[in-house]
Amino acid sequence: MRILVTGATGFIGRHILQALVRQAGYETVAAVRSPRHLNQLFPGIPALQMDASDCSVAQLSNALQGFDLVINAIGILNETASQRFGQLHIDFPCYLAQACQQSGVRRLIHISALGADDSAVSAYHQSKHAADVFIRTLDMESVIIKPSLVYGVGGTSSQLFAALSALPVQTLVDHGAQRVQPVHIDDLADAVLRLTNVSSSVPAELPAELEVVGPAPMSFRDMLRTYRLWLGYGEVRVLSIPWPFVLCIARLVRHTNRWLSEDNLQMLRQGNTASASGLTQLLSRPPRALEEALSPGAATEAERWHARLYFLLPVLRLSVAFVWIFTGLVSLFLYPREDSYALLAQVGLTGNSAVIALCGAALLDIALGMALLRRWQPKLVGVLQLLVILGYTLLISIFLPEYWLHPYGPVTKNLPLLVAILMLMAVDKR
Repeated sequence: MRILVTGATGFIGRHILQALVRQAGYETVAAVRSPRHLNQLFPGIPALQMDASDCSVAQLSNALQGFDLVINAIGILNETASQRFGQLHIDFPCYLAQACQQSGVRRLIHISALGADDSAVSAYHQSKHAADVFIRTLDMESVIIKPSLVYGVGGTSSQLFAALSALPVQTLVDHGAQRVQPVHIDDLADAVLRLTNVSSSVPAELPAELEVVGPAPMSFRDMLRTYRLWLGYGEVRVLSIPWPFVLCIARLVRHTNRWLSEDNLQMLRQGNTASASGLTQLLSRPPRALEEALSPGAATEAERWHARLYFLLPVLRLSVAFVWIFTGLVSLFLYPREDSYALLAQVGLTGNSAVIALCGAALLDIALGMALLRRWQPKLVGVLQLLVILGYTLLISIFLPEYWLHPYGPVTKNLPLLVAILMLMAVDKR
């Protein structure tokens, strides 16, 4: 059986791909935008280059020739300038379903989301629902999978929930009473694997929809408590914030915080629960409970570090960027020019050379700070920051060595700044 997996480098897609690769008798191909990235994750897995944001039914139909089954695992939780719900959640799945029908693909398994129904209030759920409705109108064999919150190693939501649970004070909306039903990524991948082939363990008639959830609902507060126990931490004080107040904050920071968005809060408030009977029947066992998957104190030291640093690293990035931008602005507009020129004269720069050096260095500082804020070419910008600081330090050491002994430490403070930049370079995924 030839199987194509779209979104194979995402959290859900790569676990599905792993499950399929281990299955004998399957020839699995991954449709990805970057084959190079796929090769880093899965060396030797055949890749089909495909840009989900820029394709047509005809292109997809040609690409799908010879495949027996297609699994669509493409999805985003938040929109960006280059990734929109309309493109990835509506257009692409609809084009893909039509292409499957035209090219003779026997079955389509489409990963949607629990809550994507007629009562959906968020743009995320509404876009997922639009594709689901269209797929159901086609005369073809398809299964729409609707998972709840999916957790597991490497999951973005798992990292966020662990970080929230590790805070010294948990700030929850309305006491964290919202109902959730998280499902482990291995249970979702196992369900997809069983749906790829009708066998004795799978009902003879495929379900049109499958709700993939954990064994039982729980409150959002209890879920965070389970994560906190997994990290090995004790009880923590909970601060409850009323829903209207949180909504106001989300509207104020909607352009700067992708997680604290009005959409995400609406989805949390709506709840995310369903019956686990369908998944239990398919797996021939109950899905794993969160308490079972996250045993108390079982987190590694690296996972504890990640949870503690999750919210601190963005603050560190902002702090370093502020240092660069503020330094440049002070040099240009606030610090007396005569004093700056006097320092440059000790380095051997006077007249126009001093003006060019002063303005050029200040503008370079501002540019580095802005690039850091925008996360533009992080590794390149990181190297440039290191070179500039080392260059400044070298010049001061040669021409103004007395600043090493200054009580305010204008030079020695470069040392922790260098370490902070190295840390940002080390953890940046780009």
